Amino acid sequence: MPRFGDELVRVLQGLGAKPQDVDALRLQGNQVGGVAASVAGWLGPGGTPSFNCTPYEVFAQPGSPVVKRKHIGNQSIPDGVETNLVFDTAETDTFDAADIVVPDANYKVWTVRFGGVYLVNARARFATNATGARGLYVTDDQAGTTVLRATHAPVPSLQGTAIGITGIFHWPKGATFWVIAQQLSGGALNIDSCFLEVAFLSRFK
Repeated sequence: MPRFGDELVRVLQGLGAKPQDVDALRLQGNQVGGVAASVAGWLGPGGTPSFNCTPYEVFAQPGSPVVKRKHIGNQSIPDGVETNLVFDTAETDTFDAADIVVPDANYKVWTVRFGGVYLVNARARFATNATGARGLYVTDDQAGTTVLRATHAPVPSLQGTAIGITGIFHWPKGATFWVIAQQLSGGALNIDSCFLEVAFLSRFK
């Protein structure tokens, strides 16, 4: 098992730190018993290290801690049908397999790479239509139970209906989630833009 101090110094040097600036950290970090108070939860009975993740993962979160995805262009939503939205374009960076969440091949279902606490914000704009209601949901339940929901009714007659939802989720590694749109206008209705933002807040201890 790699020693804490060695791993910490390796990460810091990768970020540009000079050896003389981090040698003391290496020494202190390798004396695991002396840093038990600052790494609470990492040590098991008798001071035996019981890392849930490597020191590298703790001090240098792989990929981006915030991802922002979008889809600009029409997505047709059938009347009364819950439809998974597509977020196939990176807003501020490129898709990276090391990001906190990664999409399936259709950019509809998102997989969580690290167990922890996540902030999710989803937004969508429905085309102008004054009939029925609109809904936007975030769900992580294969049975279809919605865990975050926003609906809008009645809808404006002179402009499109924009809906945004934000929530905090506690997800284990490998959990999946998706964003669903639904509308009741009597016929198919387009969503002309949608955005998905996910921020990694904290790992599980």
